[in-house]
Amino acid sequence: MHRNYLIIVHPQTGKRHRLGKIINELDHYFSTHKHDHDLYYTRPDLSATELVKHHLRDHTDIIAIGGDGTLNEVINGFDNPDLIFSFIPNGSGNDFAKNFHFQSLEHQVTNALEGPVRTIDLGLCNQRKFINGVGIGLDGQVIYDLLYKKNILSGSRKYYYHVLRNLLAYKSQQFKFRVDDVERQQKLLLLCVANGTTFGNGFRLTPQADLFDGFLDVCEVGDLNVGQRLLHVPKLALGTHHKLKKVELYKAREVHIDQNDFLHAHIDGEYMGSPPFVIKVLPAALKIRLPKNTIVP
Repeated sequence: MHRNYLIIVHPQTGKRHRLGKIINELDHYFSTHKHDHDLYYTRPDLSATELVKHHLRDHTDIIAIGGDGTLNEVINGFDNPDLIFSFIPNGSGNDFAKNFHFQSLEHQVTNALEGPVRTIDLGLCNQRKFINGVGIGLDGQVIYDLLYKKNILSGSRKYYYHVLRNLLAYKSQQFKFRVDDVERQQKLLLLCVANGTTFGNGFRLTPQADLFDGFLDVCEVGDLNVGQRLLHVPKLALGTHHKLKKVELYKAREVHIDQNDFLHAHIDGEYMGSPPFVIKVLPAALKIRLPKNTIVP
């Protein structure tokens, strides 16, 4: 079948030498296969969402090359249920990619072009779609600080500085929210409403999340003191934090979070602002190429 690919590249994220290899692999593929393609780069003044809206025409496939934020921008640029989405991870965290077992770079590129098509759930937060999840509280504060608090660090060192700083100094906040039909009020360190399993460059906050089950997974981390936070960080990375008394993990279809200007949030790793939020699942909303070894119910 003849295919026509729209390829959206974020050139300012990830590693430049890896991006060069990705582009070389794509060039080689299209030189040996009779498929059409258009490739566009984002700019600071031109987001992936805008590129998709401006250039999507008779394409059959769309490929995002970048981090989780790029994936988010691309899926919010189209609303065609027949369009096949795929991605080649090249960001700083690539947390959505951690839901799958990718192998070499060549495997990732081949999968994006020819991998088997599955249909996965998406989430929706205040009319913005997300592919991985929404984090409110400490992890949202980290993203806010990265944007608005200046220091001399850059790259991953800057990110981990803000993670450590907030682990030590962030004050748990009062959350008032509704999960499906149940009203809840808790003092929490963070609340994560997830489609995927992993956030913050490797923290498995919702290890049981399933992209195919028609539910979102919720993680509540309660009011841990500084010592408890530092002690239990490895459990958050390993996904074994469900054993802690101040942690709750459960599934939901819809979460309403009341207004609170003291809370900050991210959506797929990009700053989202403060609640109120209405977050809901969009079952079987996206056709996507995934590796052959992906477990599908």
